[in-house]
Amino acid sequence: MNTKKISIIDILMVIAAFVLMIGVQSIFSACEAGEESIMACHWAQQAVFAVSIAEVLISVICLVARNSSARLYLSISNAILSVVVIFIPGTLINLCMMDDMRCRSIMRPAVTITAVVMIVICAVNIFTSIKKDEN
Repeated sequence: MNTKKISIIDILMVIAAFVLMIGVQSIFSACEAGEESIMACHWAQQAVFAVSIAEVLISVICLVARNSSARLYLSISNAILSVVVIFIPGTLINLCMMDDMRCRSIMRPAVTITAVVMIVICAVNIFTSIKKDEN
């Protein structure tokens, strides 16, 4: 029976994606919605949440994948999604104008840091997958 040893890197990828998904809705969420209107930063938060759901699903699939080629391509796709996540708040979707607003002071830096961590984890996973394919 061919069993796959679960890698620490795969577990870290799931954790990082999960932190982004839960964090953007709770710990480092955007500004509170006003009574009369919803600010643009709310939609940036929702877009990051949607992409992070895809990252969680891809990370879980990568965790259970036995084929190193599949893990390679899943890690590449997660790295690409993480780059997209970095550009959502503030670049693709505008945030509030003032620098001291929650979306600019908390959400954007936290999303960027979490996405960069995810890119590093994916890069390590890509490197190890390539090494396994060579052997």
